[in-house]
Amino acid sequence: MELFNCKLMIMEMGAGGTQDETPPVISSAIEGTQGTNEWYGTDVFYSLTGEDSGGSGIYQILYAVNDSGNNLYEGPVIFNETGIYRINSFARDKNRND
Repeated sequence: MELFNCKLMIMEMGAGGTQDETPPVISSAIEGTQGTNEWYGTDVFYSLTGEDSGGSGIYQILYAVNDSGNNLYEGPVIFNETGIYRINSFARDKNRND
């Protein structure tokens, strides 16, 4: 008996019918009352958006606060405690480019 192994990969195609190999771009915005020396008051909203020019579309946006591990972005992140925060984020498209 012969065995046949096959690996099947299915990818979203761009608008022109080509394979999307372009990583998406992510941008962020901060909403809140800004004081002196680039500090903000409490109740600061941090928003993320992603754009995929490759055509397959945004699959997910992930973020991590102070190296806490990745979280799925589902809406503005609220910071309501005094502190210094380091935020890492990235977008992944439907072809898993990031």
